[in-house]
Amino acid sequence: GFFLWLELPEPLSADALFKPAADAGIQYVKGSDCFLEGGERTLRLAYSGVSPAEISEGMERLGQVFATA
Repeated sequence: GFFLWLELPEPLSADALFKPAADAGIQYVKGSDCFLEGGERTLRLAYSGVSPAEISEGMERLGQVFATA
């Protein structure tokens, strides 16, 4: 599938924001699940199964989660 790999700026943590993102209706794979060590600031967003409108809405929601962290 198609996906986007993101690295968040410090002090944001994809691990810490996983539940708030899920509560906002956003699901992603935590980067720390893909590495033996590290990856806490990285995440993978899949976009092959959603429409452009859903992507836009999801990015708005995820941006709000990041902004309130």
